[in-house]
Amino acid sequence: MLIGISAALAARPPGPPGDGPGAPIYAHDVAVTRHGRGGERLWLYTPVDPVPPEAPVVVYLHGFGRRRPERYHPLLVHLARRGYAVVFPAQGGPLSVRRYPDHTRVAVASALQVLSSPDHPDPGALALVGHSLGGLLALELAAAPQRAPALPEPAAVILHDPAGTRFVDWHEAASELVDPLALLVLTVPATLASDNGATRPVWAETQALQRRALLAIRSDLHGSPPLISDHLGVQSGDALLGPDRPLDAIDWWGYWRPTEAALQETLLHQIPAMGSVFCACDGVLDRGRWSDGTPVIPLEPVQPDPPGALDSTPSAPLR
Repeated sequence: MLIGISAALAARPPGPPGDGPGAPIYAHDVAVTRHGRGGERLWLYTPVDPVPPEAPVVVYLHGFGRRRPERYHPLLVHLARRGYAVVFPAQGGPLSVRRYPDHTRVAVASALQVLSSPDHPDPGALALVGHSLGGLLALELAAAPQRAPALPEPAAVILHDPAGTRFVDWHEAASELVDPLALLVLTVPATLASDNGATRPVWAETQALQRRALLAIRSDLHGSPPLISDHLGVQSGDALLGPDRPLDAIDWWGYWRPTEAALQETLLHQIPAMGSVFCACDGVLDRGRWSDGTPVIPLEPVQPDPPGALDSTPSAPLR
């Protein structure tokens, strides 16, 4: 019995995928530039060395009050080095939530102008990705891209643990989304069970979409350090979060891999070797193995109803 416990404690979590989406295999370096001011400020992460002729555009919308990209920086760098032009709008301060959509439209339109200038890749197809409240903002932008300033219609919306239902009235926007838009929702059990979590109502409001998937990222306590999946999981890897927030398999296998797989399928029209992220195939759900060979608890396809489909685990406060 003690031997078994010692073996489990000695097991180390997996590193990043060795190939395919989420893998640290890069054809580019990254340039990070800042543009605009106030609520319309943005950070632009572009692939360089070499600069590709064209780059699909990923707009990443942060959670409530974040405004700066540091907490998402590792993911944004990864996507840029994989060939995507990533736009990170400031959106505005915590007291100007109602103006987030307007600020973000202006910022994204400005970023597309920058990308259309010399020495930048031409902007390709566009996807909206959002964490927490940013996910609900992504739904609002996707529902009405024609509002001034007009934006390209997104090919995909990807939500990283959407929450913040008390701040944004997004229900009508979600119900207006139509094909061929693709929707990927990555959630954690505690947020799924929270009154402030938006996963359940988003799923209910987007039934008209044919290509969508809802995957839950569970904690796995098999080895050391344990893999803790909570509402701030996608923010891991930034030094500001302290030693308890290392970049780990929650990032690489829980968020980066399915996110990049969805981008590859919808923006590049290439289905990864692991399969379509919208099919919930075994290859898509895989999260690697602990060093002792034990599989990490895979991503779990979820049908949110009835309530209680997943057991709740302690989570960080919703942001």
